[in-house]
Amino acid sequence: MHPYPPLANYPFVVDPAAPERTVIDNALTAAVTAINGFLDPTGNGGTYLDAVFGPAQHAAATTTYGQMRDVLTTWRNAPATDGKVKLSGWMPRFGRAAHTNGSTKVITLPTFAAAAPPAGLTTTLIHESTHGANAKIVDDAYAGVGFRTMPGPRRLFNAPHFDYAVTAWQNQSLPTNAQVGNPNAATGAAVGVGSPQQPKLGVQFQRAQGVVTHARIHAENMLARLTDDARLGNVEKWVMTAADGLPVPLLARYWQSWINTDVLAVADVDAANDFVTAVTALNNAVQAMTYQVQMGGANQCQIAGTVMTIQVLGTDVTAVPLTNGDLNDDPWVARIVTAILAAHPPVAGSGVTLATLGKVDQQYHFARSESGHN
Repeated sequence: MHPYPPLANYPFVVDPAAPERTVIDNALTAAVTAINGFLDPTGNGGTYLDAVFGPAQHAAATTTYGQMRDVLTTWRNAPATDGKVKLSGWMPRFGRAAHTNGSTKVITLPTFAAAAPPAGLTTTLIHESTHGANAKIVDDAYAGVGFRTMPGPRRLFNAPHFDYAVTAWQNQSLPTNAQVGNPNAATGAAVGVGSPQQPKLGVQFQRAQGVVTHARIHAENMLARLTDDARLGNVEKWVMTAADGLPVPLLARYWQSWINTDVLAVADVDAANDFVTAVTALNNAVQAMTYQVQMGGANQCQIAGTVMTIQVLGTDVTAVPLTNGDLNDDPWVARIVTAILAAHPPVAGSGVTLATLGKVDQQYHFARSESGHN
């Protein structure tokens, strides 16, 4: 039994009403004020910026913050009929605080956004403005091991580091290495048995987390788009290609679409919904996960509770670039994701597998004009 039959009962994306828009605009003003204060040379925001991004990334991060401020200002000043700020009934169901399209610069907030605590909404808007500033800034790691072990240059493309730095500055609580790691850490640093390896294997673990997170985000976005198309009784063919990796009925119907324009049915949306539900649950489990390294064992990964044990023969685990998000191109990422799927098996019939996660992750990056992980 699916949660939203018939099709008309799936959520809609709408323009905010006047009272809601007023609350959102106030939060946008607060976000602009926060970034202005953070960048003010007479303050100590630069100290926080360096703690999070590293001095070598100071200039580049500062430029991005300026672009974020421009995006926030555009959202605040956009007419209500401009369509730059939207509300969605999908967001509460997905457990997401917002979504920003880096190409169109449209921000979509959950229907409850105007009732959210003002400080929380302001932080969300700061976070989302990174995607509007540069479509290549994505959500790779929100917290935990992946967040701490990410090298400084890569942090310039991870949105959570940008809102984290501003929030820490607002609280005047300078981040420590235990909270954000060392963005200036040398890539070959060796560690002892049973401790996190920084950053080579940490990067591999974080990239595996990123694959699952990106698959979740893109699948949710596609479900919302496919539902809207199904309501209208037509579909743009490129949308179907961007759904690669989601359950088979969608793609099977795509190949028939050249002779049949009404290619989407409730069954297709239900199949996509099953995939989204399963990958969202998987992502929640992965975000709570930490890891330990045991030297001298076999090259394998095992999970007990929320801790992944990664056994390696040596301390030098070289990162292999992921080509177009293909998990099979990187043995360590594939091993880690395989172990995660074994420990947290998706619901049977959901379509979530190692192969489909890789395909949907590819589409996430293609939508942002990227070739995949690197």
